[in-house]
Amino acid sequence: MSHLGSARPIARVRSDAGGAPGLDLHGELDHDTVDDFREALDAVLAATRPGESIVVDCGRLEFCDSTGLAALLMAQRDAASRGAGITISGMTDYLRGLLAVTGVSALFHESGAPFGGATLERREGRAVVRLHGEIDDDCADEVRSALDEAAGSSPAGISVDVAGLRFADSTLLHLLLSVRERVPVRVLGPLRPAVRTLLEATGLIRVFDLAEGDGDVGGVDPQEVRA
Repeated sequence: MSHLGSARPIARVRSDAGGAPGLDLHGELDHDTVDDFREALDAVLAATRPGESIVVDCGRLEFCDSTGLAALLMAQRDAASRGAGITISGMTDYLRGLLAVTGVSALFHESGAPFGGATLERREGRAVVRLHGEIDDDCADEVRSALDEAAGSSPAGISVDVAGLRFADSTLLHLLLSVRERVPVRVLGPLRPAVRTLLEATGLIRVFDLAEGDGDVGGVDPQEVRA
């Protein structure tokens, strides 16, 4: 039964200015309405390409129970399986508190919040750029700066640690390919589903030297041929 018996919500599929698909939610997301949400989500997922982030506008969502929360988590999982992500816009204090108290806040990106970042480290004498969170154009300058500094200090090759990366779009691919023109690049995993799908869908998983073992910083032969 819907909370307080309010009207059935509507999940409306939309296309953002750049053509990226999204969803507008309002009303209540619960046992009575979750099928409508899933149906709309399926339509959005069908139009979503690897590297895109589905924006779900929850500014008019008044209530969400455990069934609705499970549906949001499943939406994030399904998006990740396609190399995409979920961004929540119009995050209300109610929904932010619900995600926090259930311990799943980190699984969703809130529109307007920093996506992620890059940290330059040295491991076994090798420059390592550690990425975290979600990488897109909003944090491209930070990632580019870290990669440039790493390449300048380690001309024999650098490592890029993506184990803490939840989501990335084509921005990251362009940055990695750009730095790879100057120095060999080893990508350190393990890869999360959204990142693996993005690399596989673009065929770049075969381009980068990939090491998914724990602590395997590795070394790249500076004489290797880089396509």
